Amino acid sequence: MRKVMVTAELQRRVEGDRRFQAARRAATGCDDTGPEWREGALCTSAPDPDLFFPAGPEDLEPARRVCRICPVAGACLAEALGRA
Repeated sequence: MRKVMVTAELQRRVEGDRRFQAARRAATGCDDTGPEWREGALCTSAPDPDLFFPAGPEDLEPARRVCRICPVAGACLAEALGRA
């Protein structure tokens, strides 16, 4: 798995994203989505789970296509950044 360098610019862009802001509200209890956001994640029903564990950076696009249309991408990103 490729690690992403979180720069100050990237952090500003992420924190300004409406999906991230919604995820932050959910994490603080100001939203009714709660921690159950994973139930709506498209990756949990992807036909090929290996799609999210590519061999190299050139193989990331199929996973990115799924993430781009995922309704809980902001919550997922918030959790991922919290673990970094």
